[in-house]
This record gives sequence, C-alpha cells and structure tokens, in this order.
Amino acid sequence: MSLWGMALSSYTHYSTIGIDNEQVQGEQVQYRYYRLWWPGNGALLVGWGESLQAYDPKKKYDLLDPAGTFFRVPHKQPQIQSSWNRLGFWWMNQSNPKQVWLGVPALLPALLFMLLGWYLYKSTDRRFV
Repeated sequence: MSLWGMALSSYTHYSTIGIDNEQVQGEQVQYRYYRLWWPGNGALLVGWGESLQAYDPKKKYDLLDPAGTFFRVPHKQPQIQSSWNRLGFWWMNQSNPKQVWLGVPALLPALLFMLLGWYLYKSTDRRFV
C-alpha cells in the first residue's frame, strides 16, 4: 500500500530514500549514495552517485548512513530531454559529479507488485484451507 502512496504522491511531491557512504581517503572524502528517488514529476528513479569532497576534521563521517526525505516541495528535477522522459522513462549517466539513474513511471512498479501479489494469491492451492 505504501508503494501506491509514494507513486501517487510522486506527481506533486519530492521524496527519496537510500543509503549514504562516506570514506576518508587522505585529505579527501569519497561520498557515495544509493537512492530510490521520486523527483516530483511522476517518475521513480533508481540510482547512485559519487563525488570527492575536501576532508573536514570537524565533521564526523559515517561508513553507512540511512537517508530519506519525504513529501517535500519538488526541487532538483531532472531536465526533460525527450518524449520518453515526458512519459516517465529515464536514463541518466553523468560524469561530473558521477551519477547513474534509471527511471520508470512511478505507478509501474506499484502495478507490477500488485499483479505479482494477485498472481501468487490465485496460484496457491486453497483446497486444504
């Protein structure tokens, strides 16, 4: 049910959930993240990114950090560059900073999980219940 809620809200709200990873490498910190991202345009994007940042000795760095933002005003939306993007299908591979994203219309995964549940429900043998 929550997947449906996220899918429906994806047309008007920005949400993201994932994991952050920070590794100190001398005077730099490698920052890496993995995300499910609903940017507010009706799509669900799955991806990751990484960048190198300057080391700050006053800051605490986490090897594994759960991250999430839910139901915010949309910002940082990807720029529409094709008809496929307008339909909710995305492929982004950027080099500076390094980011890779694959996106589908947000309702598609919710529909697929619903159909899978229906199939599993119908395929179980109920004669012994």
